[in-house]
Amino acid sequence: MDTSLLRGVLSESLGQELTPELAALIESVSRLPQDNPIDPSIFGESEYRGVVFRAEKLVDVLEELKPLHVAHFRETEGHHHHLKLEPDYEDMLMRERAGRLVQFTARREGELVGHIRMNVVPSIHFDCTTATEEVLYLSPEVRKGFTAVRFIQFVEESMRAIGVEEIRTDSKGGSARLMEYLGYTPISTKYFKRLSEEVVCPATHQIQIH
Repeated sequence: MDTSLLRGVLSESLGQELTPELAALIESVSRLPQDNPIDPSIFGESEYRGVVFRAEKLVDVLEELKPLHVAHFRETEGHHHHLKLEPDYEDMLMRERAGRLVQFTARREGELVGHIRMNVVPSIHFDCTTATEEVLYLSPEVRKGFTAVRFIQFVEESMRAIGVEEIRTDSKGGSARLMEYLGYTPISTKYFKRLSEEVVCPATHQIQIH
């Protein structure tokens, strides 16, 4: 097994306190196949009403994605608006290199107008491969018609092509109806409770991610 990714994490953590978070990171990296990314080109592409769906390398589209992360945060993460938006891009890129993350994009005339990011992992409980949706977002101007449906169906076919047997996703911002239309079954309800003290949230127009 190529251990270059694990060596990189270990070298970067030299001299740091071995916190539970760092230990968990090292353990998770040690279990990942190293430097074995999924080739986005194997999925081809699909088009609906001028919006083109395909998989692309996260490392290649990261800067384009950042404004969508901000828009998504403002729209669906109201319970987190007391926190600063700081996506862990290094972790995402690490998972992509390990073949555990696939980044899907939706483009209209070349402009990025939506994306879906999937985490692909063997189940720790069952003998199957699962894909968990990390992000599903389309800009408001392309949500009309069946754009979201066609996008999700493209992702489903792509996941099936690499052996994924089940997809798991959350429902936010009124997406439950969409997911049930596509045949997804509600299996649990998530709860949220804030344990830390309230902190001042920066004005949403000032949110920036780098």
